[in-house]
Amino acid sequence: MTANRIITAHEELDNSGVVAHSKLDELAEMQLVVTSGSFGNSRQLVRGVGVNIVDDGEFLTVSAQMSWMEVPVAGANNTFILQHVPSPAMALMFFVNGVLQTQGVDNDYTLTDNIVTIKYSCKSNNIVATYPW
Repeated sequence: MTANRIITAHEELDNSGVVAHSKLDELAEMQLVVTSGSFGNSRQLVRGVGVNIVDDGEFLTVSAQMSWMEVPVAGANNTFILQHVPSPAMALMFFVNGVLQTQGVDNDYTLTDNIVTIKYSCKSNNIVATYPW
């Protein structure tokens, strides 16, 4: 499906509430382009892991699966278990005492599936995580 119109000014979206477009009937094969500035700086919003796009014939709804400020369950040996597997893994924001930690083998913590292993000991009530899944 080819876009019939590109919105070029932010004012066109002000106070728009719900935007409807009745011709989005082939959503499963479609990529939506969301721009901020010029077209050359555009980014693509594509349905996939963590992003859900629903077209009910009248309205287009875009949502993301996110865990916000989740307190992980403490495991053994400095491990913490998240409710979901972060996707993408590098999008995990893991905080200890309010300080964002750095992911990686040579850094503050590693992530394997939904298990975070930190390099040092700390209390689980001082840890929160935010991530898409």
